[in-house]
Amino acid sequence: MGIPKPTTNNQQPATAPAGRYSMLQENGRVMESLPAYGNHHILRIHAPDIAATIQPGQFLHIYCNGPVERISDRTANPAPEPSGLDRLQRKPLLRRPISVFRRDSAEGEISVLFRQAGLGTETLAVYGAGDKVDMLGPLGRGFDTKGDAPALLIAGGIGIAPLTALAAELLGRGRPVTVLAGMRDAASFPLLLDNSSTILGCKAGIALMCEMGAISAVASEAGESGTHPGLVTGLLEMFLEQDGAEDYEAFVCGPGIMMSRVSAMLIEAGLQGQALLEERMGCGIGACMACVCRTRAEGEETEYSRVCVDGPVFDIREVVW
Repeated sequence: MGIPKPTTNNQQPATAPAGRYSMLQENGRVMESLPAYGNHHILRIHAPDIAATIQPGQFLHIYCNGPVERISDRTANPAPEPSGLDRLQRKPLLRRPISVFRRDSAEGEISVLFRQAGLGTETLAVYGAGDKVDMLGPLGRGFDTKGDAPALLIAGGIGIAPLTALAAELLGRGRPVTVLAGMRDAASFPLLLDNSSTILGCKAGIALMCEMGAISAVASEAGESGTHPGLVTGLLEMFLEQDGAEDYEAFVCGPGIMMSRVSAMLIEAGLQGQALLEERMGCGIGACMACVCRTRAEGEETEYSRVCVDGPVFDIREVVW
């Protein structure tokens, strides 16, 4: 299958990402806790206040020190605990920023998909149905979805998580969605693959994207059957060579080195695009300055922007990669 023929031609410069909403603190109730592929995990959480306002690309700042009830019990009945480094190694001190994966505002539910990569996320993966989780959100600026051009979503690894919420939003607005995803191998990718895709010579696509109504293709560094052998930039190169590619608006999330290369390719091809940056955060509200990145100001001047409040979504031409 080639590139779907777009019904519109939107070549206006990308506008600023979606605006921020008032931050809420909500104790959501875990509805379902599911292991995913490649040491990833999914939590489906009932949090109606946040679900009503959070937008694709925005994130939650989640306290990972155990369910709310157990924290309250420890406070009311303190027990001797280790101090110093031993304590820090046992209990996460800071919240963890995690993007929204799925949202059902009618049911008041959100889902998060994350990789278990340290003490905080390993603790979060232990939460079970019925546990309450302390969250701040929605935080940051999300994707600007007001355009009408067909959408090209480019993901690297766990970067597929926030792009899934984005795909649902764009499809709901009637915009055609094509997803290109890169992974190390199928065992490390968080979502199930299928073999029904025919785009760019790939038989392997993402099952969830197919169910949602998007088309997808997957690149695998391991070169597994049905995938494009190599990096997602190889898929993107083939996509950009096809007629109509210049009519797409791109949305990118993944490792920094991947987003840097992808953004350069998109800019060279004349596409507008937005990128969701992933950075370590302390406070999540712009106070600690731990997550700054270099961005372009007027002319040749550069400045430092805070990913947590000025982003995490930026125009690809704005970031100094």
